[in-house]
Amino acid sequence: MAEAMKQAWEQLNQEWVTFKEIHQRAIDEAKARWGTADILLSDHKTQLERVQDQLDKLELRLNRPVLGGDGRVRLPGEKTPEEKAFTTWQRRGEKGLTPDEWKLLSVGDDTEGGYLVPAVRAEGIVQKLVEFSPVRELATVVSISTGDAWEMPREGATNWAADWVSETGSRTQTTAQSWALERVQVHEMYANPFITQRMLEDTSFDLDSWIDDGLSRRFGVVEGTAFIGGNGVGKPEGLLTPSSITTVNTGSAADITADGMITTFYTLPEFYAANATWLMRRATIRVVRQLKDGNGQYLWQLGLAGGAPATILDRPYREAMDMPAIAANANVAIFGDIRRAYAIVDRRQMMQVRDPFTSKPNVELYTTKRVGGQPVLVEAYVVMKVAA
Repeated sequence: MAEAMKQAWEQLNQEWVTFKEIHQRAIDEAKARWGTADILLSDHKTQLERVQDQLDKLELRLNRPVLGGDGRVRLPGEKTPEEKAFTTWQRRGEKGLTPDEWKLLSVGDDTEGGYLVPAVRAEGIVQKLVEFSPVRELATVVSISTGDAWEMPREGATNWAADWVSETGSRTQTTAQSWALERVQVHEMYANPFITQRMLEDTSFDLDSWIDDGLSRRFGVVEGTAFIGGNGVGKPEGLLTPSSITTVNTGSAADITADGMITTFYTLPEFYAANATWLMRRATIRVVRQLKDGNGQYLWQLGLAGGAPATILDRPYREAMDMPAIAANANVAIFGDIRRAYAIVDRRQMMQVRDPFTSKPNVELYTTKRVGGQPVLVEAYVVMKVAA
């Protein structure tokens, strides 16, 4: 695995060198022909797009999260007894369970007639969600077992004050830190795939992985959309939703600029910038790769060592498919300390109900997950908006 990652990083480095050479040649030829670098020849654009595609693929290999479980080392395809019992229940229902399998699932028995997805598989699904929504990986994530909300204290409007005083000077009262209570409401999302009874009974391929991948995609899309732009009504509130966010213009009415990126970077308070991450969609990242600062240095830079992530203005970035595309008045990038800025609350593990009656000959695998999320510290991030 380590050798494969090293090779991927070396290939990424080679492709980045190629990209810079093609990009600079395109700029030089455009300036020589038209006096501006804004008009690139079509063949140069084609070459740049090809290298961009390769850079995207290599970055995906290097940044793909390693799926975890319960921390145990397992052989490929090895399942826990709980997972085996759960698979039997998915395929055959409760009548197909042995007494021992029944006992294993009874621990997670629910009054709604379903079973909790085994912890190892549930964790695998949650890890896959990161591929759709990096917010889950970057944010503060807590789990609760009771109630429909999670409350946390946070800093209020006033902060600690201190001042200098002479040896005999009077010492008046100074301002103390005030506190406020942040409440994150939990909401419910669901997936309800239909699978024929015959497929469940007769399929010999890895049906579990197929179902888990389908659930991951569905939950991932729903979560990712809400964590970025949700309105907080029956769903999480997204990072782009609060009206109190600090917004920085890109400097162009229809595009992003290097100056706009740099201004966004320095608008964020230094305390939060130290642990900040950029969030933007892939197409925006491709544009950023071509931006240079006033000294001719690319804003996008490859990691200095094997395995080190590429950066934008020396800060890491993550691809977020739900961020808006570059367009007039669009909020195209978030820059901030997402762990301090956003909280995700998981109410309970995923639960699945097997319904072979409602939609015969299909079996409904109705799966639910209760989760909440909202910005809890808007000063910890800024948003870049396409505007002059």
